[in-house]
Order: sequence, then C-alpha cells, then structure tokens
Amino acid sequence: MKRLVIADDDDVALAFLKAKMGQRGFVVTAVKDGAAALLAVASIKPDMVILDVMMPGLDGFEVLRQLKANPATQGVPVVLLSARHNVADIARAKALGAADYIIKPFVSDAVVEQLQELAPGGTTAVQRKA
Repeated sequence: MKRLVIADDDDVALAFLKAKMGQRGFVVTAVKDGAAALLAVASIKPDMVILDVMMPGLDGFEVLRQLKANPATQGVPVVLLSARHNVADIARAKALGAADYIIKPFVSDAVVEQLQELAPGGTTAVQRKA
C-alpha cells in the first residue's frame, strides 16, 4: 500500500482527502500544520505528500522547500493545494519542485483521480495549466 501524508488546516478538506485517498488504497496520515507534516514525512517515509499552501507556522511553500532540500525526501512527489489562483504562486510551487498545484475548491472525484495519477506508479503524468 502506498503511504500518503496530507497537511491542511481546513478540517473539511483534510477529512475529505483522507477518506477519498483511503478508499483508493492509500494509508493516509493527516496533520494540520507544516511542522507536523515534516515530522510525519520523516517518520512515515511516504510515497507522496499533499500540502495546503496557507497553514499556520510553516506554510506549504516552506515545507516543500525543506522536503526538496533534503536528499532523503527530494524524490517524493509533493502536491500543493490552495484557494489562491495566483500565477506567481503556481510558478513558485513549480520552481520549488512541486509535482502539481491544485486550486481549491476542487471537484471531488477529479482531484482524487489527479492525485492518484501523480503518486508513484500512477498510470499517466498529469500536466496542469498555470
């Protein structure tokens, strides 16, 4: 089973993604902030990480930067989620090494399919328009 860490301070989004990705066969660890995400990634060694951009403490960009700077985690796909549809934020995410940047709110089944495709072993590579 693939391991997944999801960090989002929005309880509804976190519960939704945890349930949906769990139904798709992922073992999901859900946390509510960036510092907890870094700890979870270090202990769980997930196959993929999903980060909300705007979280208390360390935001998603900083967590992404730290994950990509660490040789032990730099190869793990990281997807950022945000309610901000800002071209500069999308460009920053890609420059930092994000596998994708998904705008909230998202269509439930569509986002789950996208995330499954981005996970290691997914059937296709998903390209998002900036």
